[in-house]
Amino acid sequence: MYYNDSKPKKFTGIRLYDNDSTFALNFRFRVQSRLGGIFDDKLNYLSSEYFIRRLRLSLDGFLWSKQLTYKIQLSFSRGDMDWENTGFPNVIRDAVISYKLTKHLTLSMGQTKIPGNRERIISSSELQFPDRSTANTRFNIDRDFGAFASNEIPVGKKAFIILRGAMSTGKGRNIGVNRQGFAYTGRVEILPFGKFEMGGDYSEGDWIRESKPKVSLGFAYHLNQKALRTGGVLGTLLYQPRDVKQSFVDAMIKYQGWAFLGEYMTRATNESPITVSATDPKKTVTVFNGRGINTQISYQFKNHWEVAGRYTNVLPQGETRLSEPQQIDYSLGLTKYLNYHRVKLQWEVVRTNRQNLTTNTALTPNWTGRFQIELGI
Repeated sequence: MYYNDSKPKKFTGIRLYDNDSTFALNFRFRVQSRLGGIFDDKLNYLSSEYFIRRLRLSLDGFLWSKQLTYKIQLSFSRGDMDWENTGFPNVIRDAVISYKLTKHLTLSMGQTKIPGNRERIISSSELQFPDRSTANTRFNIDRDFGAFASNEIPVGKKAFIILRGAMSTGKGRNIGVNRQGFAYTGRVEILPFGKFEMGGDYSEGDWIRESKPKVSLGFAYHLNQKALRTGGVLGTLLYQPRDVKQSFVDAMIKYQGWAFLGEYMTRATNESPITVSATDPKKTVTVFNGRGINTQISYQFKNHWEVAGRYTNVLPQGETRLSEPQQIDYSLGLTKYLNYHRVKLQWEVVRTNRQNLTTNTALTPNWTGRFQIELGI
């Protein structure tokens, strides 16, 4: 997540140091080019997608001391800038300064990812499918501006407990003035068999082919007081604020090319999730309350071809069922890693089923096919 001087150089971009080692700059870029199509249940063509999914520039390093680090990440593709919900090009994704107080304790301030569900914290450059699951789309808590802390606690000879916390505005990326409410997030991770190679608990697929079983269990809770958007820090504006509570449980397991990622997530509000316009009672905006499940299993061969399967279930609950269907996705993915996650080719086929829970009727299912090239340093 932050500057890591221990990673192999071929995976960390272009590095610059000054003569007395009081300054370091690591420069990276990446681009994801995607094409795909959507088809009905009889494989009749419905629509297509041809676009740059992500174009990112990243700068990170240290200033004055290796204990004082920074990370800056900018986005330039339209779909990556939240135009629809903010009305302006939201270029800044990360701008955070960190100070390592001790070997295990780091404090940070700025805008970066909130320690919520694992799939969201994993960088979009480290995914084994072209994009994250629909459960993540519905429930993730993304980025925010605030204060952050991370503490690693060694337990015995190998195990670690990692504590992460954040106090943030609760309003999302680069929004500005916060007039009411804050967000509070806590996350606990348990690594009973020690750390993963190359930070593999936060990358999908077992590229390194762990020689011994590695496990990471995560538990997170997020309270967003007086949230103004449908997803708390994400989504369209609500007509009235709501207190939003979210819980996450996840697990990452890797061993000899096999990898498993599982997540369970929930969201609930302090009162009705439906907000109503003061000028037109027919206009409403609803917080998505419910639960989501995402599971992924994969095997990566020694030549770095990988086959992966994913099951995702997004279930609206309470009054949200009136406006949102249940959605179940079955995905099959194929990836060829040419240079770790920096250069890769990805294929995906997705079967999507939807169910109207108020009438208990199935909506027309569809198929989606995608191909994506990722190139970066």
